[in-house]
Amino acid sequence: MVIVWHGHGYLTGVFVFGTCLAMEIGIEEIMADDRFYQDQIWPLPAALALAAIPTAIVGWTLNRGSSARTLLDPKTGEMVVIPRIRHSFFFIPMEWWGPILFVIAAATAMYRAATAGQ
Repeated sequence: MVIVWHGHGYLTGVFVFGTCLAMEIGIEEIMADDRFYQDQIWPLPAALALAAIPTAIVGWTLNRGSSARTLLDPKTGEMVVIPRIRHSFFFIPMEWWGPILFVIAAATAMYRAATAGQ
């Protein structure tokens, strides 16, 4: 699998992985049950929903401030345009991953609820 990002878009994966890992370790420690995270419906969707918050905030903060810059090359006297830096993950802007992660969390909760008795 190839992971594609631009700018600091890799932080989307970092937030999701870190939140899911912290949720698993924390929940299993609190509940004293090594299978609680895997067996219960809510921990994974909750972790994904929590990861959506910093992803959206950081993405919005990074992408709102970037703009194209026009510079003058001192050697040639030419104007050079440096394109705007977009922070994206899999070609989707970071701030859009917040709502996408909420949808994935809801879908995960519905799937886990539907397959809970099996």
